[in-house]
Order: sequence, then C-alpha cells, then structure tokens
Amino acid sequence: MSRVVINQDLLAGGLQRGIGHIEGWSGYLVVPLRYRLRVPVCALASLAVQEHLLTKGVKTSVLISRPELPFEDEDKVEHIVAVAETDEGEPTIIDASFSQLLGLVGMGWSYDVVAKTSTFPAERVVAFKLSETAQFVGWLTEQAVAFQQVNTHPINGYGIDAGKGPLADASAKEIRSAYEQIWNPNNFSDWPAPAGNLEAGKKVASYISANAIEIC
Repeated sequence: MSRVVINQDLLAGGLQRGIGHIEGWSGYLVVPLRYRLRVPVCALASLAVQEHLLTKGVKTSVLISRPELPFEDEDKVEHIVAVAETDEGEPTIIDASFSQLLGLVGMGWSYDVVAKTSTFPAERVVAFKLSETAQFVGWLTEQAVAFQQVNTHPINGYGIDAGKGPLADASAKEIRSAYEQIWNPNNFSDWPAPAGNLEAGKKVASYISANAIEIC
C-alpha cells in the first residue's frame, strides 16, 4: 500500500522560488516569497506538481473545480488541483494553493502586510485522499473562523479594507458549505491547460527538490 507524503519545506520552497522565475508572470514578483502560494497560483502550482510526479512515474491529473456559490457575481470561484493516483487505488489531492481560498474570509498577504501580523496556517501545501476531504474542509473552516475572530479590517494605503471578503462575516456553517463545494470531487473536471501554462509549469517544477514528494 502506498501513500503520497510531501515535505512542506522542499515542495513549497521549490514552488515559491520557481514561480518567481517565469517570464511573463512578473506580477508574482511583487508578492513576498513566503506568500507566493497564498495568492491565485493554483494552475501554475498544480501543473508543476503534476510534472514533478510524472518524472517519478506517478500518474497525475490536473483538475478544475467550478462550484456554483451563492455569493458569486461576475467573479466566479474556480480552483485547480493536482490529483495523483498510486497503486493504493484511492486518488490523492495535492493542493499547493489551498490557502488562496482563505481570502474568501479576508485572509490574504496584503492583510498581513497592512496589519503587520502573520495569520496564515503553517501549512503551505496539503495532500489528502478523496475520503479525507471532509476532514480537510473541517480543518480549513477552523482556520477561517479563527481568522474572523481577529480580523481588524485594517485600511491599506488606497483606503481599501484589507480584511474584506465575501464570507468575512459569514457563519461557520456558510464557510464550510462553500469549502465543501469547492473541494467536492463531483465538482472537479479535467482541465486542458494551455500550452504556455504547461511550459511554465515545467519550469517551476525544475525548482522542486527530487525528494519533495515521496510515494511510500
């Protein structure tokens, strides 16, 4: 029986460095290194993870979730993850940018900078089997609710609330419901990545240490 085991420092560190070296993606350079997996990089990070695992002979897909959330308007929530298949039979989701969805409650790198604090969980990358999705969603909901309790809604230099988000004042039940839909396996489908994204993913993957992900 095999299981996907990730090394947080090696995997997250490689992804963070690699993202800063992609031509045409210079917007990420303004994001401090430690926050590069806390912003919308799900496509790039997932493609890099896929490329890394394919070199190890692990069949890996990149899937996209397009949930229908009640608070959406013209800005639709979409999320992309890598899904590895091992001889154990049950796929494993490897999500290297899960914390970007904490932005729904107002948690973001700009909040940390403006409020001069550190609010994100220590985990930068997560790996869990499909059967463990409920546990992951429960844990992420706890992180979101804990942030709500300390959110001071600081105002940045442009007069904008750095702690705002569509679920900033939502109940724990509402937050959990949104996360359940985002990571619901039934809401995932194949994502045909554009050629440019595939090449960028390969380049980012080159910064990932060989033993950042182990199949044990």
